[in-house]
Amino acid sequence: MVFPRKYNKDPRYKYLLFDDNRNISLLPPVSVITNATDELREMSYHFTDILEKAGVKYSLYDKGEGGHMGIIFEPYEVNNMEIIRYLCSE
Repeated sequence: MVFPRKYNKDPRYKYLLFDDNRNISLLPPVSVITNATDELREMSYHFTDILEKAGVKYSLYDKGEGGHMGIIFEPYEVNNMEIIRYLCSE
């Protein structure tokens, strides 16, 4: 992520910390997308734990490849098209 200098002193910083954000429970249903080559995979699973504890409905899609941004930069790839179809069917 790209943040300005000293972003952690900004009063909005607390909303970036999922564990301490009381507004998490206000989220609509969430889709979390990750895969075996996603460098943020562990964080995705951590986020689903937080969603579950907050009572937020979510779906976790952990399939395919392409790293963290694969579905964004390569939506035409077969595995990413499968993810998009899956998410559109929910």
